[in-house]
Amino acid sequence: MTYRYLTLMLLMAVGARTTNAMAGTVSLERTVLDEGNVVALLESTSQYHVDAMREVVMGRHPSGHHLSRWESLEVAMRDAPVARMEYRYELDGIPQTRVYHAFAGQPLSATADAIFTGESPVSTPPLMDSGDFTGESPEPGPSNRSVIHGLDLIDEQDDIYFADLPEGNVRARVLPPEGSVLTPFDVEGAQGALDAEFKAMRAIERDIAEGLVPRGGRIVGMIGGSACASCQHVMERMAETYDVDIRVTQVFGNLPPSRQRALIASGGARFKGPLLVDSQSGRPILAKDVLAESRQAQVRQALTPRAMESARHTPWIRRSFRLGPHPKETGRTGDGSARSSRHPSGDTEQHISREC
Repeated sequence: MTYRYLTLMLLMAVGARTTNAMAGTVSLERTVLDEGNVVALLESTSQYHVDAMREVVMGRHPSGHHLSRWESLEVAMRDAPVARMEYRYELDGIPQTRVYHAFAGQPLSATADAIFTGESPVSTPPLMDSGDFTGESPEPGPSNRSVIHGLDLIDEQDDIYFADLPEGNVRARVLPPEGSVLTPFDVEGAQGALDAEFKAMRAIERDIAEGLVPRGGRIVGMIGGSACASCQHVMERMAETYDVDIRVTQVFGNLPPSRQRALIASGGARFKGPLLVDSQSGRPILAKDVLAESRQAQVRQALTPRAMESARHTPWIRRSFRLGPHPKETGRTGDGSARSSRHPSGDTEQHISREC
């Protein structure tokens, strides 16, 4: 009996070691300065969703609306975290990449309906502070299931607004929890089931289950904020279950005070209001500020009364909605090129005080 027991324990230990050896790893990194192409790629993901929201508004809410509704739309589309995840693998020895684009929060059509027909504007998921998950793995309890219930069907219908995504690119939407080993949970009031990172991981998991991509690949991703405890837990589970190595770059944070002072002393940077900017160009140098500026410009170019009228190819009086000072440059497109904030007609936007 003792011999059989020891043999069984030895086999279990070997099996555990094998399982751990096959498990993937998770690496979370942080980018502070606007270096490389991280911000530009996140801008591209954001632009896909801004363009889709314009189609949603034009199709579902074509009539004029109170100015506060447009303000709520700008906040919702500007502030909701975005995530871009590349799944890299080999097929017959040839490297392949499938790109997943995710936008935090409810489906775009549900967000638009709440803003333009609801009694009060909807709120957007807050940017969560990074934190390590140290608790027990949560079960997919009623809270997460109730959050997803019904939204997956609404979000599936929103696929029509993303029909023009380039080949190899996927919109990561809300998916039902059935068949998934990924169990998000709420963190400080934020719904983990609607986080952008979770949507992307869940979409990759679905594609693995359906045989569209093999397990054992690599995920190289970036998020416009920091991964909360729920998303960190989901990534660990993803790596463990599907033998996937995950490396995610987070766009948040500030320079250490010593480095900031050194940069200013060298003449490379200065403060412009609350922003740390390049001394020569006057443009922000922190990645989070560059991304925020670009996303605001995207919204103001596509999701304003003037933009709606321009898209319909109908005349529009030379007045338009504007929340505040409009930057001369609106940042970069997904390929890094400059984008002007001027209207296609060449006219800059003017303030209005009327209701839309």
